[in-house]
Amino acid sequence: MAIFQLPRDHDHSFIVVPRVLAQTVEIEKAIVRVEEGRVVLLPPPTKTDEIGPRPKKISEEVFFETLDVDGGTKEAFQEFLDQAKKIGFYVEPGENSLKLKSEVHDANFAVFQTSGTLWNCDITSRTARLGHPEIGEGYLSALAALLPNGYVHKGPSQFWWTVKIRPNRYATLAEAMAQRDRWIDLMRRTLGELAKLESD
Repeated sequence: MAIFQLPRDHDHSFIVVPRVLAQTVEIEKAIVRVEEGRVVLLPPPTKTDEIGPRPKKISEEVFFETLDVDGGTKEAFQEFLDQAKKIGFYVEPGENSLKLKSEVHDANFAVFQTSGTLWNCDITSRTARLGHPEIGEGYLSALAALLPNGYVHKGPSQFWWTVKIRPNRYATLAEAMAQRDRWIDLMRRTLGELAKLESD
């Protein structure tokens, strides 16, 4: 971190500017503390100092090995992801999940669980930050309309708005894959709307 001292009339204050050292690997360099008016650098905690194990992200291969769905659904889902990657999406591993995200504005279009369910998060809040909440809302509404008894569950935070199935459950991968071609078309249209924001 770069540390800059402000002029004396600012009560000897400092500005600390973090710098990104890497984007693909977490690197712990030091702990910065201010003790009795001075900056103290401490070494990072050892593994024995940590409280509990950190959640581990699983690979796409491990996800498919542990995915709890029938063989036909699994095959359809693999084809769905392959199609999505061809039109501008990528898969980001999570803890027992895969996120399907767009290369444009890094919007999150779905989260798939190894249990065989799926949900959404962040797309409406992301498009709202871009000044166009209607894009995320329209995507969720159209996706809900593809699924029998689907609806958009709107929580207090737009981040957690998601498609659900009435009365109140998450959609299954089997239900979604029954509409995979129409879902791909919907994602392509939504991606086009996001791309227009980049050109404006």
